[in-house]
Order: sequence, then C-alpha cells, then structure tokens
Amino acid sequence: MKKLLVIILLFLTACTIVQDVEINGSVVEVGTNSVLIENDELGLIWFSLPEDFDIDLLALGSEIYLTYDGVLKESYPYQGTALEVLEVLEVLPEITYNEPVNNMNHEDVGTMPTSNTIKDFGTCYEIFPISFADSDGDGHGDINGITENLDYFTDLGISCLWLTPVTESPSYHKYDVVDYYKIDPLFGTNEDFERLLIETENRGIKLLMDLVVNHTSKQHPWFTEKPEYYRFIEPDIPHYKYTDWHRQGDLYYYGSFWDQMPDLNLDNPDVREEIFTIAEYWINQGVDGFRLDAAKHYFDANEYPINTPVSNQNIIFLKELNMRVKQVDPNAILLTEVWSDASVVAKYYAGTDSSFNFELSDMIIETINQGSDSSAIDLVGNLIEIRNTISETRSDFVDSVFLTNHDQERIMSQVASTEKAKLAANIMFTLPGISWIYYGEEIGMWGVNPHENIRQPMIFNNEYQTSGAKTEELSGNNLSILPFNEMYDHYKLLISMKEDDVLKYGDITEVTKSQRKLLAYVRTYEDTHYLVIHSLSAVEQTVLLNQEYELVYDMGYDVDVTGDIILPPFASVVVEVDEVEVEFLY
Repeated sequence: MKKLLVIILLFLTACTIVQDVEINGSVVEVGTNSVLIENDELGLIWFSLPEDFDIDLLALGSEIYLTYDGVLKESYPYQGTALEVLEVLEVLPEITYNEPVNNMNHEDVGTMPTSNTIKDFGTCYEIFPISFADSDGDGHGDINGITENLDYFTDLGISCLWLTPVTESPSYHKYDVVDYYKIDPLFGTNEDFERLLIETENRGIKLLMDLVVNHTSKQHPWFTEKPEYYRFIEPDIPHYKYTDWHRQGDLYYYGSFWDQMPDLNLDNPDVREEIFTIAEYWINQGVDGFRLDAAKHYFDANEYPINTPVSNQNIIFLKELNMRVKQVDPNAILLTEVWSDASVVAKYYAGTDSSFNFELSDMIIETINQGSDSSAIDLVGNLIEIRNTISETRSDFVDSVFLTNHDQERIMSQVASTEKAKLAANIMFTLPGISWIYYGEEIGMWGVNPHENIRQPMIFNNEYQTSGAKTEELSGNNLSILPFNEMYDHYKLLISMKEDDVLKYGDITEVTKSQRKLLAYVRTYEDTHYLVIHSLSAVEQTVLLNQEYELVYDMGYDVDVTGDIILPPFASVVVEVDEVEVEFLY
C-alpha cells in the first residue's frame, strides 16, 4: 500500500525521479513497438518499447511521464486507475532512447508586410545564365553577357529579372553551391555582378537572385568541416524510411534531390544564422530579393521520423528569413517555389511576398490542349478559389503566374503550335498577378526533357550565342530565327498591355456562358471593367453580350466588334463593359 501511494503521488505531483530530468508529453501516435510523444521543449520524439509491453495502455492524447538524463531510462505510461499504473511499473523494463527531432521550437516572428516593390511588377523574366548570352566567346553564358543585353529587356518592357543560381558550384545548373559569397568563375567575378546591379538599377529593372538554402553541394566545406550543418543518422534507426538518405562511412546523410546535394539542417540555429547572413550580404550588395528554391523541402517529411509534422517549420523559417532581409531593405522580395496545390501554397504566403502558381500553369496548358473550358478544369472558378484561399493568409498577396520554367518542358513543345502558344500567353498576361517569361518563350523556343534540352541556348544568332547546357546540336529550335519575329512582337504587345492598371491590379470575376469553346472573365479595377474573351477553337467563334461594350485590345487579331464579337481561331480580345455581371447570350 505504501508503494502504491508513492506511485500515485508520482503522477499527481509530476515530481522528478532521483537525479533525472522529468519529461512529460502526450501520445501522438502508437506504433507496433513504439510511441511518438509530443513535448513542449523537445518537440516530437519516438521511443522504442519492449516487445512484451501492452500497447493498449497507450491511448492517443494520454499523458506520458518520462525520466531522462541523456538516455531514456524508464517510461511511465499513465492511463486508468492507480492499480493499472502499478502493474505497468512492475513489468516495464528499461527503454532505449533513439533520436529526438532536434528542437523545432523556433520562434514564430509573425508575417511581414508585403514588399511595395513587387506590387508594381508587370512582367518579369527568368534567365538561365549559362544558356543566355556569352560575352567572351567561351561558349558559356555569363554575367557580362546579361549586362550587355539589358537593353533587350528595356525594349521588351521587363520589370524584373530572376537569375537562376550564379554563385560558385561544380555543376552547370549551379543549384549545388560551394560558396554562397562568390560568383562562379564560369560566369565572371563579383565585380562583374556589381556592374550588373548598377546597370539594372540605371534602367529601372529589379534583380532577384536564386537563393538555394535547402541544400548545398557535397563539395561545400561545411560538409566535412561542420557536419552538424547537415542531417546524419545511424543505420537501422526505427521510424525512418531511409528514403533519400545516402551512406557516408558508417552513417547516412539526407539529400532529397541528389546524393551530391546534401540537405542543410535548418533546425540548427547556427545554420539558420549562416543563411540569414548570406541573404543580408546580397541585399546589402544591391540585390532586390530572392527566388527561394524548393521551399517545401526545407524540413522534409523523409528527413524526420515517420509522421513527424514538418510543414509549419518551413513557414516559420521563411518568416524569420523574410524578417531579416526586410530589416535590411523593407521592400526586399521573397518569391518561393512551392510546387504543390493551392491549399499548401497558401500557407507559405505567411513568410513570402509571392509564390509561383504551378496549379494555374497546369490549368492553362490543359485547357488549351483540350480546346475547351471544361467543368473538369474550370480555370476561372478554380483560380478564384485559389486566390480566396491565399487571401486568408495574406490579404494583399501578389500572385506569380507563368507558363513554364527551367524544370518544365517549354510551352511551344507542350501545345505544339505557334497559335496555341500565343493563346497561352494571352491567357497568362490577362490574369491577375505578375506575368513571368522563361527565357526564349518570347521567341517561340522549343524544348522537351531531359532538363538540358529545356535549358538550351537563347537564340541570338549573333556574337552572344552560347553553347548552353549542352554542346550538341539544338533540337526543335531554328537558329535562323531572329529575336524580332512574330512571337516576339506578340509578347511585346502583351507586356505593354500588362501595364494597364486593370490588367495589372484588377480583381477577377466569372462570366455566365454556355460556350465551352470560349474562356472568359471580367477584370475590375476601381470603376473600370474589362471583359476578356479567348477562343479555344480552331474555328471562328461568335459572341453576343447582354450589355454594350467598347474595344480595348484586339491583341493583333483584327477581331470584328462592329456588332456581335467575332473571334478568329485561337484569338483573344479585351473589351470594356459597364457592368461586372456579364452574360453571353450565345
């Protein structure tokens, strides 16, 4: 009876046992011979249980009291009567401690205001540097090649440039960094980059760097000198999938994309501080912000024990990074790559100014290839739902709309015709958000996987021509094409249109119609309403509206608007209407 009283007091008073530190928490998951608990200080921790342990004693949400002095010595599950507790204590042998999920207790610094700079962007342009412009004749694009062709972007009307990674790296794509502070010698010098920053500022063009913080190159000095900057574990630890883990001697390290790109341990405060310092350095150099690669992988599910909730840690990290760069420049920009659906992407807006809308990109291409505004896709309805979801996180968010990027097959290859590629651009440029161009889209470049073939040389047909990502003969692209071709002229028109306040800042509203061969929506800014209509058909389409209208942009298609609106195949038109409630009568 005396022993029973002591045990009851143990649980009722939550006192420590001997010299050990008491840990308490609640049961999150029960495995076959293990339990996952959540503790305020240590976060989520898996513990092994002996084979003869009665797992049924552990109910979800029940409290567990542990003693800990560097190794878990005993576990006292508490559920039910004091008598049941006594029975557990009498049969429970020593339990081994595996590995805590580090800290995961980083401060949530809150959401920073959206950069004012990004709110005024109309059209931005992605450059894959090695494939863009070669200034010194070595076959590789470089920083000076970009600088010496800035007038090309000024003539197009580009608001900002995003450069994929330019810091030192052993690969052609440079996403495996070995020195975050040094421009890769293949591209030039830090002084060349400073000149680029000066010249872009002189032209009113903003410049974003690709900042790769999910991983480094395995050749980065940190990998051998500071292994704690990465994730290493021993073999055969329970509850790890060992997916994307790579052997290094007697241990495994985590690399979600490639064994030569080990993931950084962003749970380590020293690593976080390194990243913040790197970002602050480049903002101080004059960079206007960053595109953040692979943001949803910062804390990756496979990096931690099974069922560890990690996604919110990505957002907490982004919030802190956003705060640090905005302390240097309140209008510094963070633009994230979160390749996921809207319900996931929306949450990341708490730590970023904008994020690429992959879901919308897929819908645009699928709609064009189907030749129908089908209910299955419902591009406008789904986009409005996406925007409403994002606005719950950040009310003044700025969407980043694009067709393809350096990881996707080019738009010309996906739709397989100039007319449809132009139509895809028409849709992108008339939807809300920044319009992003992947280099070469504006001149109709083709490209299908592997990646090297979608990152081929920009077609200059002059002294700036590069060998790009591969030196073999180009497939699908015609080197006789000059930049100033039909597609270029069309893009230039669209970029100019995008500076219209209604198309740059306006909201979007659905249109009542029955014609599936038409995609239509209303853009509204203040008291002005634009009706945008796109023909998805290879045959002429006729539209009769429920109200008067006035032509704003025929987008080069010579659309007949003298009575009914008559659209040529794959044509688009923008007309002004008096009321936002638009109905197609036929």
